[in-house]
Amino acid sequence: MSQHPLNHRPADEFRHRTPVQTRFNDFDMFGHANNGAYLQYCDVAKLAYFGQFLPEGFDPAASGLVIANINCDFIRQIVPADKVEVLSAVTAIGESSLVLEQLVTSADGTTVHAAVRSVMVQFDACTRRPCPISSEWRSKLAGFEGRDF
Repeated sequence: MSQHPLNHRPADEFRHRTPVQTRFNDFDMFGHANNGAYLQYCDVAKLAYFGQFLPEGFDPAASGLVIANINCDFIRQIVPADKVEVLSAVTAIGESSLVLEQLVTSADGTTVHAAVRSVMVQFDACTRRPCPISSEWRSKLAGFEGRDF
């Protein structure tokens, strides 16, 4: 269940920040970022977040990590002059899934534009079934986030 925007995690609880560049095509005829652009900003941040644990970078196809559910609470519009970053944190890990929470914020962190919650599942492409998240990934994520999962 998506958290109401007024109940999102405080920005200072996120250990990972990814600056994102807005693009001309992100903006609609009303002069603000299209809703889909917010999720694209979060995708850029997912690559950066998970890539920090792998020397060769994060390859979604090789990892088998897929999005099973995503919820986005749109809070404030983004306009072309805004500088934007995405804050990311894994907040829960189950047997074969994890929860990634993200905030799309102003670069100075004073404005939250959107709160996003994704449930991601570890997926085996050969069996086409969910599979357990490895103890190595659990350990890396717990170490980075400073919590036990």
